[in-house]
Amino acid sequence: MAVLDAATLLKGVVFVVVLAMFVEERRRPAVDQAFDAARLGRNLSFLVTNIALSMAVVIPVTALAEAHNLGWRPGWWSGAPGLIADLLLIDCWIYVWHRLNHRIPFLWRFH
Repeated sequence: MAVLDAATLLKGVVFVVVLAMFVEERRRPAVDQAFDAARLGRNLSFLVTNIALSMAVVIPVTALAEAHNLGWRPGWWSGAPGLIADLLLIDCWIYVWHRLNHRIPFLWRFH
């Protein structure tokens, strides 16, 4: 029997969690609405597009940035602490961007 490495195991766990969240949202939605196959299809197409763009653009740009870093990050900002700090920063940035999309009419079209 083959032993799974940590990365493969993590991918599996993330997949199962996302699938469980999807199923639970279908079972008990936050907002009651009739089943809409077109909406579900549209949302799944967004998912596929985002995954494809992440693999084609985000991951290579991230690898390029890491390979050509400017040495601005302090030493402690690597490994798990750096990942946690990065996730918190990106989450805060996405929140601010989302709020701006609601407040500035021009940005609403990008929401």
